[in-house]
Amino acid sequence: AYTSQIPWIQSETIRNNIIFHNKYNEEKYLSILKICQLNEDLQRFPKEDQSQVGENGVRLSGGQKARIALARALYSDLDIFLFDDIFSSLDTKVAIQIFNNIYYTYDI
Repeated sequence: AYTSQIPWIQSETIRNNIIFHNKYNEEKYLSILKICQLNEDLQRFPKEDQSQVGENGVRLSGGQKARIALARALYSDLDIFLFDDIFSSLDTKVAIQIFNNIYYTYDI
């Protein structure tokens, strides 16, 4: 799974941006939201993870876009993750916490 330095987001719901054509698995999805520290952000949106993002939807910060892109990569359940400096748009403390969450959850 690849995440670029400049994450891309579809004009879709946040959930659909994360599951990205994969079958929805609630336990896995909730775990990934926690790993990527998205729960607090979702509570601020009008329809939480069903909020539309993109051209006609909720505006996301660079850090939120990066964490959604990371969540999409993790949700894909692939064997190899390529992170092209995706952490650069995150605050250092948050980036370290998320990296450690990924590291200890996925044993990379």
